[in-house]
Amino acid sequence: MKHDYFIEDLGRPRGWFKAHHYRYCCLRCGWLFLVEGRARVQPLGERGELLWGPEAVARVQTFVDGPCAAADAPAIPAPGAHSTPEKRPRPAVGRRRDGIPESSRQSRAR
Repeated sequence: MKHDYFIEDLGRPRGWFKAHHYRYCCLRCGWLFLVEGRARVQPLGERGELLWGPEAVARVQTFVDGPCAAADAPAIPAPGAHSTPEKRPRPAVGRRRDGIPESSRQSRAR
């Protein structure tokens, strides 16, 4: 099974004709990759540091076609993904008989 990526645009470095940098995060296994331009892929560790050595080579080889390290594991939330907000009760607004809320009437008086 292939990786299922959440892609984050990290922007473009300073300078002329520099390509954007992207961080790819697999939603299943959580592996991170830094992609610079179209050709350079670097694996990142859990804390965002660059990986080197045999582990890095093994991860880069799985970038395009997989296999994902956690194909059978449940999906993890993407970094920066927002959960649904809690429902909080709205404060009561006093209304006059004409239907205008108290807060609107005070702003009109100014």
